[in-house]
Amino acid sequence: MTNIPSTKGPSVLTPDTKTQQVKLPVQRKSPPNSIYTSIILTFSLLIVLFVIAFFIAYSATNKPKSVTTYEECIKSKGSIIRESYPAVCVTKSGQQFIQPLSPEEKKLLESSLEEPSNNNQNLNQCIPKFAIESGPELTASEAYADECYNKTTKEDCETVDIYNSSTQNFGNADGTTDCEWRG
Repeated sequence: MTNIPSTKGPSVLTPDTKTQQVKLPVQRKSPPNSIYTSIILTFSLLIVLFVIAFFIAYSATNKPKSVTTYEECIKSKGSIIRESYPAVCVTKSGQQFIQPLSPEEKKLLESSLEEPSNNNQNLNQCIPKFAIESGPELTASEAYADECYNKTTKEDCETVDIYNSSTQNFGNADGTTDCEWRG
């Protein structure tokens, strides 16, 4: 008797079904994602650190310094130098600094601003009518008093109008004589 496989029934195996194996998909090996992630994070961190360092350096170099002297005022952006003697430098914030004078310049100014004494041979003098205030630096009243002291005739003396008595400011005429002739 020959053994012929029958097609009826579940126990029948054919030679093809015995040798078939289940094939699983082949996985390719690729570099792990963790290396790429760490490289990207490292570069990002370096960029952030560079930006922070740049900001700190920039803010430290561009910080405005407070002005404390005439020389610093001249170098400060936005400062204005008034035309006077001695010169006055005014900062943006309104601080004023007077140009320092050498000892020779101070002595020269002080000698020209002093009121004449009775021992002076020239008794004819042009004297300011306004009060002259003195201080460690040359004051406006001292500087403007020189306008009176420089006049040599009564006519010239009586034309000086540099003080506004109503506003108590120098440099603005008010129509009245600010010097008087003595002699």
